[in-house]
Amino acid sequence: MSDISTDEVSPDVATAHRAPRVYHPPLEARGGRPMAIIPQDVEQAYRQAQFAVAGGFAPRGWNVNQAVSAIMMGAEMGIRPMMSLQTICVINGRPSVWGAAVPGIAMGTGQLEDWEESLNGEGDQMTATCRVNRRGFKTPVVRLFSVADAKQAGLWDKAGPWKQYPKRMLQMRARVAFRDAFADAFSGLYLAEEAQDMRDVTPQHETIHNPLQDDADVDERPARDVPAERGLAVRLGGIVFLIHRQITRG
Repeated sequence: MSDISTDEVSPDVATAHRAPRVYHPPLEARGGRPMAIIPQDVEQAYRQAQFAVAGGFAPRGWNVNQAVSAIMMGAEMGIRPMMSLQTICVINGRPSVWGAAVPGIAMGTGQLEDWEESLNGEGDQMTATCRVNRRGFKTPVVRLFSVADAKQAGLWDKAGPWKQYPKRMLQMRARVAFRDAFADAFSGLYLAEEAQDMRDVTPQHETIHNPLQDDADVDERPARDVPAERGLAVRLGGIVFLIHRQITRG
């Protein structure tokens, strides 16, 4: 064993036996959160959507185009891509966001001063209240939703969440206060719990075939969706063309 102490070793020799220190910058973004992968164009968003759909991170039944649309809409609202896939959806033809993510969207603007939620009363008088204070505005936005409101809208006896989690549904419906207070941030999005109870406005289309093609050709080509009114016009135009061709040939 050497009799030389570490105190007698020159600084150059002593440090030579130490592992070099490698600086690793922290993988953190604003707020100390892990950095998200943010697409910079549509191609990157499409590639990210492909990974999400293939990996099962998109909602069940979604295709890549739906996932890209959710990522793009989330980008407009300042929502990270993977969070967009979990919080943005289309219900009854309306782009929507789940109520659990609503406060986060308001917080992301940096203008949410505070908010308060409460549930008071019993029976038909049970009422959920949501009060939202936006910085720079003197008057808070207050919205209420009661059991009486739910009954009037035909929701209280509706099978599903209204039967299983009635108090939670009252709370989510009152959260429209966030959308009204931050209309610019929500970009016209509905609350998903709200959209579920609305009439479906998804455009209805009719699949038609070109009457001038043989059936074999039609089967080999993908069907094209067009509005019913246009489909009728196309069929009538095809019939007129066939009659005109028969007359000229005769």
